[in-house]
Amino acid sequence: MKRRPAEDHDLLPLIGPLLLPWYRDARRRLPWRDTPTPYSVWISEVMLQQTRVEAVIPYYLRFLERFPTVAELAAAPLDDVLALWSGLGYYRRARSLHAGARAVMAEHGGEFPREIEGALRVPGVGPYTAGAVLSIAYNLSVPVVDGNVERVLTRVLRMGGPPRAARNARALRAAAARAIPEGFASEFNQALMELGATVCKPIAPNCRVCPLGAICGARRHGDIDRYPAMARRQRAVPITFHTAVVRLGAHYLLERETERSFLEGLWVFPFIEATSEKGRAGRCGLDPGAPEDALRARIARRLGVSLGDGGRMEGEVRHSITYRRITVEAIAFEPGDPAAARRAVARSPDFRWARLEELGSSVPVPSLALKVARWITSGSGPRRRRSPAPRP
Repeated sequence: MKRRPAEDHDLLPLIGPLLLPWYRDARRRLPWRDTPTPYSVWISEVMLQQTRVEAVIPYYLRFLERFPTVAELAAAPLDDVLALWSGLGYYRRARSLHAGARAVMAEHGGEFPREIEGALRVPGVGPYTAGAVLSIAYNLSVPVVDGNVERVLTRVLRMGGPPRAARNARALRAAAARAIPEGFASEFNQALMELGATVCKPIAPNCRVCPLGAICGARRHGDIDRYPAMARRQRAVPITFHTAVVRLGAHYLLERETERSFLEGLWVFPFIEATSEKGRAGRCGLDPGAPEDALRARIARRLGVSLGDGGRMEGEVRHSITYRRITVEAIAFEPGDPAAARRAVARSPDFRWARLEELGSSVPVPSLALKVARWITSGSGPRRRRSPAPRP
């Protein structure tokens, strides 16, 4: 498809007068809109990155109840922050938020900076988050361009090419800034995002009720489905993990992940990654006992304890993290010497015992570990493989 030029940018000042009355009547009642303080906007916008509003609401409410101020967030141990984040995904956001809170306390007297340069120096705060806090909480005329805003503006302006290409990204930020009505930055930026989230959707947009229908170039030309032009997506990568479910009474063995950035600092059931092509497709391409042996060897090396006979759990757990498509094959074990296992775990900072109900409440774990825990409690959980029947 050939690149299409943007429509006349004189449309931009018309967006606010059309959009704001619609927003006042149609906006969703969301908890972070009740009292848009810099701290509450910051928390909500970080949580909303790559996550649906419906999923964020309960996490947001619990987070603000536990850490009602930036000072309390900064003073909390990182593990407490990650525990409240468990299941929300993209855990680097939580780590950056915690580091940012400490920086705001140490360098800005506990107040989120009011100027863009200072905001961008806060750990984990980029142009989008900075713009959201400065405009929504402080009502400063700073543009906020997320995926919803990109979609609305590229359709209204018929802007060709991927919106996140450098040239288009600059043009969209300039257009969004010019469209802000003087004195209404907070309401306008929220309205533009709301329009993209509820009306100007990626598929089957509801143009009939759109307040910008009269000025939308794509609607006028009948080619709304062409905007925004999408960049080629990264190809999905299948990964298989063999996971050890080691039970001691009501407790299960967990290991702190340190090698993979997308799980770093979280507690997981100990696992190894299948490396053969067959393993990536689902089953390990080695002998049937090889995953058990590899898991035993890993735990013996890392923890210094031996594991008893294991048995495959029936079925698999599947999970997606960004472009990774993960299949988990869990294998049940019991400690060969329970007393030795207790002593070894007590001495190690990288291992711990935990009850399943603690995962995601007091123990920070990824969604992947929560899925394995639910699988265990659902009745699919460890079942020893039957020995082959004797030959007649």
